[in-house]
Amino acid sequence: MCCMLKMKISTHDIAVLLNISEEALRKRKYRLKLEKFNLPQDRESLDKFIENY
Repeated sequence: MCCMLKMKISTHDIAVLLNISEEALRKRKYRLKLEKFNLPQDRESLDKFIENY
């Protein structure tokens, strides 16, 4: 999923490719942001963080 974010694929398209709902993708991105990358909620979005990495 991080590779897809880096390639700037839309959330809808990522959800279709992973065969999950957009709501499930939103939750997955939220968990990545907080649990794996330890980014505070008020900091930049996960998409922007991945793009700049």
